[in-house]
Amino acid sequence: MSNFELSFTLIDELHVMLNSYWWGSGTDVRKGIKWTTWEKLCEHKSNGGMGFRNLHVFNAAMLGKWCWKLVSQLEALVSRALKAKYFLHIGILDTVVGNNPSMVWRGIHPTISLVRRSCRWKIGDGTSIRVWGIPWLNREADFYVRTPIIEGLESLLVSDLFLPGTRVWNVTLINWIFTEEERGVVLKMTPGMEAAGDRLIWHHTWDGVYSVKTAYSLGMSLVREGNDDAHTAWPRIWAMKCNP
Repeated sequence: MSNFELSFTLIDELHVMLNSYWWGSGTDVRKGIKWTTWEKLCEHKSNGGMGFRNLHVFNAAMLGKWCWKLVSQLEALVSRALKAKYFLHIGILDTVVGNNPSMVWRGIHPTISLVRRSCRWKIGDGTSIRVWGIPWLNREADFYVRTPIIEGLESLLVSDLFLPGTRVWNVTLINWIFTEEERGVVLKMTPGMEAAGDRLIWHHTWDGVYSVKTAYSLGMSLVREGNDDAHTAWPRIWAMKCNP
């Protein structure tokens, strides 16, 4: 599951077996009543589920480790081999699956959208991060600068937002360039130490390293998008001290 993408048919069969065991509808026991769908049981308790694993999402979260390795460890042998074959002249986050892909690449590629949603640049010296078109803002949901591009500053770097010879924000310049909302986000960010360069990090962990747990949570949140079933009362219901 951590190396290859499992087929939807296989995962659905596994879900059926788990579902049958949970509701007591195996061949050697009485037939049970399925009170709700397996998808609902896979929801977190705070959303009214039981917290069982959604194997489709879990498989993607496991494969996401490989995608993250290709993003963060460019000199690794596997990164160089796959780059030479599938994304020689572009970054992995902008690539397409291509023609006749290997089983490994076919499994990794669908996780790119998941990784793209949660990776951003951590500012060091700011020399490799463009202000526009690169995810670097430290805020939830959207890491890109949405302030309209100023004519003539299309290639402005984050390092250009520092006072000359320092890593201290040029407040006057930032107030002139950014909207009120985004200038507050920028000024709250702290550039890295003198020896630190810019690096790509996973936004949802304290150390900036990809984790299957946070990727799975993100994947489940994407599954729930557009679903109005989640109710804020569920945490209080689960916390009640009463008989089943």
